[in-house]
Amino acid sequence: MKYRHGNWASPPWSAARNGAAVLRLVEGEFDLIIGSDLLYERDEPAGLASFIDRHAAPGAEVWIIDPNRSNRPSFHRQMAARGFGLREARIDQAPYRGRFLTYRRAGM
Repeated sequence: MKYRHGNWASPPWSAARNGAAVLRLVEGEFDLIIGSDLLYERDEPAGLASFIDRHAAPGAEVWIIDPNRSNRPSFHRQMAARGFGLREARIDQAPYRGRFLTYRRAGM
């Protein structure tokens, strides 16, 4: 499977030393976006949801593994505001406990 790493915490463009715009590692849309253990900080849900919104192709699936962080409800709200529906499943296989979150754009 081909894959790309992305820095979702920064904007898609940044200024280079000469003031020219430089593209980050990820551009385009993808059919599958996967992330794990991402929702540490209170402000991260909005940045991550924006990154996903920019890069999710129509009909894409987004898989997030979350070890029951307290920022998950905020992330759900951010994703819903961008038109993503949620399926959530508990993971309870020792020693790991958490949630498998699957998002798709509504109507897809």
